[in-house]
Amino acid sequence: MHQYDLHKNAFDTIIDKYNLKTEEKSTEIAELLTSGENTVSPQAFAERFGMDIEEAVVFLEWIKVGVKFREQTADMAKNAGFGSNPSLGGKR
Repeated sequence: MHQYDLHKNAFDTIIDKYNLKTEEKSTEIAELLTSGENTVSPQAFAERFGMDIEEAVVFLEWIKVGVKFREQTADMAKNAGFGSNPSLGGKR
């Protein structure tokens, strides 16, 4: 199995184990991760959601993978000329 598949499977297991798919938990996580602070420590995340620090590390690292993918995809779209097309969600 590929490393990304293993990491995604671990992430999904954590979501299921701690019931993080609820709207309330999803909103809480989103607000925590976008609160303007530079980073959320694995220890603080683990304490807040009642999980092991190792699980918090896996969870937070997978979020970083997703953010990096989104940034790279947006950059590729912009470089390909899609960023200036309003019908594709870009800005002029």
